[in-house]
Amino acid sequence: MSEEKKKEKEQITGRKKEAHQNQKESKEIRLDEKEYQELKKEAEEKKKVWEKYVRLYAEYENAKKLWQKQKEELLKFSNFRLLRELVSLYDEIKMAFASLVNIDTEHRKGIEMIEKRMQNILEKENVEPIEAKGKRFDPFQHEVMGFEERDDCEENVVLEVLQEGYVYEGKVLRPAKVKVSRRPLREEGDSAQKEQEENKKEEIVTDKSQETDTSTD
Repeated sequence: MSEEKKKEKEQITGRKKEAHQNQKESKEIRLDEKEYQELKKEAEEKKKVWEKYVRLYAEYENAKKLWQKQKEELLKFSNFRLLRELVSLYDEIKMAFASLVNIDTEHRKGIEMIEKRMQNILEKENVEPIEAKGKRFDPFQHEVMGFEERDDCEENVVLEVLQEGYVYEGKVLRPAKVKVSRRPLREEGDSAQKEQEENKKEEIVTDKSQETDTSTD
């Protein structure tokens, strides 16, 4: 390579380096202290606005979920009283059917169809009977109507269901009216024990009454 071409190549290389350096320097932004502080302040304000937006959006999403849940609860229990009346009607139909003795087959089948239809409606609406007989007395699901002294079973066990109870979506639609066992009274101290049992019955009825009021509200 001649000396002249060598110099020409070096000149070209030098010009490229210079152009690259100028381009690099042109991208750099130089700020004085005042401009830097202003930009910093503006960035902090925008950060606060963004954080506030994120917080408000999260609160909105939580509120929306709460509204949806309340809406579902309202729709679910809006027919609570109607279902309570339906179970009473269902009981009346069953009692009427059980009391019929001298009735022809055609009419019996008709009443059976009505009873079955009512049962299907309640099942479709997720109304379920409360299990009571043989179970431990539960003041939130059972309403005590009387006691029977028994020494062959534990105390506070449901012996007899006088009226069937029902639950709807996990809430008591109507408590089961039951007869509950208790220990036989001893000869000594009968009066005191009877009084204690009566007080216990009143407490159970009071607790159940308060729970019923809360469910109705």
